[in-house]
Amino acid sequence: MNTTTPDSRSARPRHFSSPGPHKGTPRLDTRPLTIPEARRFLRGTIGVPTEYATVERLALLAGLRPSEIADLARQGSVERQGSRWYVTVLRGKRPRTIAVAQLVGEALQDLTGGQLHDQGPLRCSLPRHATVGRVVNHLGGALEDSGFGDASVHAIRGFLVKQLPTVVARDRAYAYLGVAGVVNVDSRGFPEGWDVEVAELIDQHFGVLATS
Repeated sequence: MNTTTPDSRSARPRHFSSPGPHKGTPRLDTRPLTIPEARRFLRGTIGVPTEYATVERLALLAGLRPSEIADLARQGSVERQGSRWYVTVLRGKRPRTIAVAQLVGEALQDLTGGQLHDQGPLRCSLPRHATVGRVVNHLGGALEDSGFGDASVHAIRGFLVKQLPTVVARDRAYAYLGVAGVVNVDSRGFPEGWDVEVAELIDQHFGVLATS
């Protein structure tokens, strides 16, 4: 296991310098991060440049795929309604807009220049060169920096895919994550605000890992 110290986090932006995929230790371990591992990974997002921390939090606490993060950087939008932030994910059969956890929202607020109005979608200032390959490359580097150099980048999203159905109904968990082919993930029959409830449960059960 990689024993990289937290001081190496300052070098994390370098992982975006190559189009990827990441050239470090081969990632053969595809299992999701465990709760203790997710805690360590999430704590590693504190103190790094906001645009890079946001990439990592979107993957871990919103369950976004690298392709969805890259799309969000290039053409997606974020929106604030009251104290809650939302992201519009463009990939898949239908775009989906979901409320996100507070830790993700705090980073998005910084990225949008602190614009606090509720006047509709705002551009998201994620790294403009965030191609899918570079996002994969960066997340792989972040795993290495956290000491998980043998883990697949899918382990990050996989954490929420595994854990979220333990705290919310499976159909809503999978609709939130855009998981296809498992259960019916059409959210149009859900009551208004269902995604806010999911985001609040992510805050309650997983967002606290950053400080617990």
